[in-house]
Amino acid sequence: MIDTVHRLGRLTENANKPRGIILQFSSRTYRDAVWKAAKNNPILQERHLRFTEDLCTADRESRAALWPLIQATRREGKVAYYVGGGAYINGKEACRKKKPRGSWSLRQIPFCSDPESVLASDGRIRSEPCLVG
Repeated sequence: MIDTVHRLGRLTENANKPRGIILQFSSRTYRDAVWKAAKNNPILQERHLRFTEDLCTADRESRAALWPLIQATRREGKVAYYVGGGAYINGKEACRKKKPRGSWSLRQIPFCSDPESVLASDGRIRSEPCLVG
């Protein structure tokens, strides 16, 4: 089930929170089962523990840049979430910091080099698509 486990960072005496742990599963099936069971687990919630993906630096930076778009979309009552380094709005890929390889099929909001350009000055999503970068 679990292939390897290791802690992140260095042990310090004055740490106010425990170091993170990386789990590597032997198969995706096991990982998905643990992820699903942990999602609404009351014991984990009570102890303020959670599972998150270990993203590469580029995906972390992309998600940070796309957060204002995700936040504004959710305030409008739409479904918005991340997959890898990209943002999805109502099930369609909305914006990505780097142009993806392969065909680009989204017509509503094409690739944009600046995720902020999708937001209007009031924080709402602009009706016209952003410019292709």
